[in-house]
Amino acid sequence: MNIDELKDAFHQLETEADDTSLDLDTVRQQVVKSRRQLNFRDLRESIACVVVIVLFAPAIFTRLPAMTRIGACVTCLAAVVIGVSLYLGNRRYRTRPELSVDDYLGAEIAHLDYQIWLLRNVSWWYLAPLAIGFLVFVWGMNPVATALKMSVGYFLLDRGINWLNQRAVNRDLVPQRDELVRVRASLNEPESSGPILNPLNREGRN
Repeated sequence: MNIDELKDAFHQLETEADDTSLDLDTVRQQVVKSRRQLNFRDLRESIACVVVIVLFAPAIFTRLPAMTRIGACVTCLAAVVIGVSLYLGNRRYRTRPELSVDDYLGAEIAHLDYQIWLLRNVSWWYLAPLAIGFLVFVWGMNPVATALKMSVGYFLLDRGINWLNQRAVNRDLVPQRDELVRVRASLNEPESSGPILNPLNREGRN
């Protein structure tokens, strides 16, 4: 190999290293943005669960019809389960700053897989329990015509929420996961890259 060929080979290696660095910088930015959005969503959902409990819990201890009180109890229990599920999911998939690049990317992929699963199945673990409690509550204290109208309105809201969640999965979460998988696969020797700091911890977030 002559000097020119050696220079060309060295330049190619530098370019590939820069491309990998650029990918990792992009991944850091995506992870920070995604985590912030998901944390904000979980905070919003947790506040909504508290509001639901505050609104429906008093009905359990009133003299309303038994069916209405049962519906209020189911609604409150559903809100508690939703809040606990979101909290435990966040704790389970926290990343640590001392992880290697490969382990860190693997942890983030697992976290996105969990979020995708949650939104794909939002109808039965989130919407259905709330719907059952609310509809039992409504039908227990309203005339048939009013309860029917409220049921139709809730069904439309339920389907709208489900559609938004599936749209978020297909438009945001799946592409993010695919990008992380691509970057992870492009690292031939992930251990040689050394540890990568958790972007959330670098910004003072856990």
